[in-house]
Amino acid sequence: SIMTGGHSGATADAVFDFVPDTTITKLPATKNIVNNDACQACHGPQFKGHGGDRLSIENCVTCHNPSTFDAQSKQSLDAKVMIHRIHAGGNLDSIAGPDGHFWNNTGTAVDESKDNGPIANAYALWGYGNNKISWYKAGFQAELGNCTKCHNGKGENVDAWKVASRAACGSCHDTVDFATGVNHKGGAQANDNKCSVCHEEGGFGLGVIEAHDGTKKDPRNIPEFNVELSMTPPKSGKTYYEAGDAPVVSIVLKDAKTGKVIDHTTMIEGASEGCWTGTAPTALPPATCQTANGKFGASAFFVHGPRAYRSPALTMAARAKILSTTVGPWDLSADPTPSLTVIFDAGQPLVTYDASGGDKPVAGTATVTLAASAYANKAAVTAAELVAAFNANAAFKARGIAYIDEATGKFGIRSRNLGKVFSVQFAASAFNTTVFAGNVVAAGTNSSTASNLLAKRTASGAIDDPKVTRATDKVTYKLDPVDDLPAGTYTISVEIGDRYRVDADNYVTPSVAFFNFNVKQAAEELPVARNCQTCHQNAEGHGLVVDPSRHNKLLRDLAVDQCGACHDYQPQNPKDATNTPFNQGWAGSRPISRRIHAIHNGSEINFPLQTVWYANGDPAAGRNWDIKLPADVRTCELCHTAKTTSGTWATKPGRLACWGCHDSSSAQAHFAAQTYDPTPADPWSGDEAESCVTCHK
Repeated sequence: SIMTGGHSGATADAVFDFVPDTTITKLPATKNIVNNDACQACHGPQFKGHGGDRLSIENCVTCHNPSTFDAQSKQSLDAKVMIHRIHAGGNLDSIAGPDGHFWNNTGTAVDESKDNGPIANAYALWGYGNNKISWYKAGFQAELGNCTKCHNGKGENVDAWKVASRAACGSCHDTVDFATGVNHKGGAQANDNKCSVCHEEGGFGLGVIEAHDGTKKDPRNIPEFNVELSMTPPKSGKTYYEAGDAPVVSIVLKDAKTGKVIDHTTMIEGASEGCWTGTAPTALPPATCQTANGKFGASAFFVHGPRAYRSPALTMAARAKILSTTVGPWDLSADPTPSLTVIFDAGQPLVTYDASGGDKPVAGTATVTLAASAYANKAAVTAAELVAAFNANAAFKARGIAYIDEATGKFGIRSRNLGKVFSVQFAASAFNTTVFAGNVVAAGTNSSTASNLLAKRTASGAIDDPKVTRATDKVTYKLDPVDDLPAGTYTISVEIGDRYRVDADNYVTPSVAFFNFNVKQAAEELPVARNCQTCHQNAEGHGLVVDPSRHNKLLRDLAVDQCGACHDYQPQNPKDATNTPFNQGWAGSRPISRRIHAIHNGSEINFPLQTVWYANGDPAAGRNWDIKLPADVRTCELCHTAKTTSGTWATKPGRLACWGCHDSSSAQAHFAAQTYDPTPADPWSGDEAESCVTCHK
């Protein structure tokens, strides 16, 4: 093995394998347990060790063999020990303690950090430059037991990782003393000869594969249902939906254990039960979870898109709407000219183009004045008459829809959701007072996440979603017509759980599923980012699950399609009982771009909690988002892959995404200075105009 460069000039290494035996006529296959691409997948193509001239696993192991130790710490430098311990970080048994958790989860009553071992036990080396480096805060990007994330070799001994050994197993299970038998149920072991006697699949002890499959070891992490999603095809027979199409989505739930389709008519909204009742068991997790009672703690249904600018679409919760206080009829006889001014999407005008290509503005405000011909009796105007009159007004129809609400029978006005902000608001008028009780408060989409409930509502006064139909063999959701949607790729997703979640300890992970469909174009719209599985998943489709107690989001290739259902780009400022905004920003699920960038660069930014958008405290106490992308953070195409993503990360700069890494006080001042905001008291209301692309192009 030879190495050149590393500091200046060309850098390279080369390895040649040989066997010093003249009797061998054919060279055996090279031992190849881990491929270089497994390292480069997370650490980037420029991954280099020791200052820059160690570039390959083949080169590393020429020094990092069982006979090498760090002079200062006396820790083993054997590759299989060193690499396991570095990637285990705070999850080493000696650091995380018996519960396996280093950080305290503030969402649970138990302090997970109380049983932590001393930091002095952390794996530390005096490495490059003779500086001490410790990895007690490190966290493996996939599940620590996801062995095949790295063990993806294709040559000789490719399955060697499946065979237990003292060195490999003891690298993570570092409280075990094989010489004395302390913390090892099999007692003292002088060599590896007996390891496989117990540690084989189905043996006395867990086999290596069994022991590291977290989804099977913990019953809380096994979803209750297998979910099948489908959609009625476009009327035209094309592969995409056009104006006039109002597709119906079918959701089929099958019991994950039996494979049988459940009776969907029995899906009832109910309180979450979790995995156990009463006091938490002393040994977590319990062997089995309690039987479900059929009252669903979660049955959320989402539609959102397009990929370029994710917003809720086509469902009841996606509508920005205001309903009348009664079903009518209404006495408008005291008003000589009944009228209502409606402000759509924060009043922002739209710019369209006429047949000759000239720009044509569409106002964000419309005033509808009722003519005498609009009603038969001015003292008893019906909802149907109001619907007809409002929809006949061209300015109103361009931005809104008048309708009779399917669930309540009330007269309603909703936005077509054409602007950046989805909202409806009324100006004060006699008509407003009579029909809408003088409501002048802007109404947006449904709270912070535009989720729709599939289970039958049971709460007092709650009304079932009229778009939902529960049959024995399936649940269906009739979407709104796609007429007003911009062209692109959209996503259907569900999160369903019967027992669901009491807290971060007591839960059964929800069953999730999603699929995409195209509107007004045959070609799939490229996502802004993808490729999460490069670091977080393995070839078998197993890997890191984000918050299994609530989300069960597997970070696969197109995870952003699933996460974007809640982390969309609709600014929402909730108001208190006096209609005063109490949150200047997104109400709950923050937009994905700033948050993802900040999480992956947490240890390098100035205000990690604020920038990640946990300004009120870190859910993992003490961590302060001390996380760093294994690759150079400027390796943008690690996630924004060339040719398979839109490339807008390089052509459409914006303060949200850029703020995720550039969060200094001066950078924030720059964002503010380069953003025109007609409502500066509400800096995330959606009416802002950014000038970023003027310089950054």
